[in-house]
Amino acid sequence: KAAVINNINWVELGPKNCGGRTRAVCIDLNDVSRKTVFLGSVGGGLWKTSDITLVEPIWQPVNDFFGNIAITSIAQDPLNKQNLYFATGEGYGNGDAVRGLGIWKSADGGTTWSQLSATNNSNFYYNQKVLVSATGTVFVASYAGLFRSTNGGVSFTKVLGAGLASGAVNNFCYDVEIAADGAVYASLRGSVHKSTDGGVTWAAALPIGITASRIEIALAPNDANYVYVLCESANAVNGIALSIDGGVSFTAKTEPVDADSGTPATDFSRGQAWYNLTIAVDPN
Repeated sequence: KAAVINNINWVELGPKNCGGRTRAVCIDLNDVSRKTVFLGSVGGGLWKTSDITLVEPIWQPVNDFFGNIAITSIAQDPLNKQNLYFATGEGYGNGDAVRGLGIWKSADGGTTWSQLSATNNSNFYYNQKVLVSATGTVFVASYAGLFRSTNGGVSFTKVLGAGLASGAVNNFCYDVEIAADGAVYASLRGSVHKSTDGGVTWAAALPIGITASRIEIALAPNDANYVYVLCESANAVNGIALSIDGGVSFTAKTEPVDADSGTPATDFSRGQAWYNLTIAVDPN
């Protein structure tokens, strides 16, 4: 790297004994100490440690023989913490991506897993995210649209994408997030949409004011009015916008300058915003 960030020291926690990129993290809510953590590698499967606080956490593969080990996202049901889900298939177009084959579910706290048969099809080859609402509704952001299940994954319905009532013209769903008031936001290629009825129906594209392809969403956990969008266009970060009225209007924000002097001030993704793109809101 070209520069060192002052007063920041990083310690590798692993998993160190597997290949591939780790993109999914889930802190197990069944462990009151919050020391148990699941990790998903987009080429190396599902891993677990029972104590993330150790200097050298011990990581174990949960199962090396899943039908697909290209894990992109992990989610736990807040209504029934025994139910966990992981999604497979990295869909950003990178050369080292592995095609997925649906969503897997555990009903015993992550001990055993099985593929959801409703996702064993081409709609679920590339899944960017799986998310579970406070009522147990499961959402999957897939390259074929946003899918929703109210029966624990037994069946799924496409609720957002081309050809549906929202007026969306694209199917590729990048992100789905749930606000503090239960509203659901999702991004398709070039547009952001909102649902106020638990994901059943979706409004037309929100006025984010930025030309974009991939869009990542971040919601303030303590204020449902705050909605951030981080946008990519032509492989670069093309803007950040904030809404303080629940998506009714957005204001452009200044892109941060990376602390690394080797990174262009106009694009902290180094021309890889199609892949290197994430945003979160401070819990406070």
